[in-house]
Amino acid sequence: MNAKHTPIAGFRIARATAKRGRPANRHRVALVSEARQLLDTLVANELHRSLARVMRQSVIGHDTRPADMPASPPRRAVFNVGRIDLSKCQLPVESIAEIEASGRRETLMHFGHDPDA
Repeated sequence: MNAKHTPIAGFRIARATAKRGRPANRHRVALVSEARQLLDTLVANELHRSLARVMRQSVIGHDTRPADMPASPPRRAVFNVGRIDLSKCQLPVESIAEIEASGRRETLMHFGHDPDA
């Protein structure tokens, strides 16, 4: 060794990162995401091509049901509500004075005061 790189007893000189035996991992995330994106594109293209091939070969279109195939059974109703009486669906009409008075009563009762005093 020359004078600049003389070995020191008991110490090893570390090699530079570029000279080490393992590859650098700094671009690994970018490469993985790019590979995943390319794979997704490839799969989507192949699915599209295979669907187009099937559509060309078949007489019926995509998502249609053959005539001999039974229709799905009708869905059961969850609630049996019957007829709705529209006269009971309307809110009572109250004046602003009645609303303020009831609010005042509830506030007084909330804080423990007599609302009639």
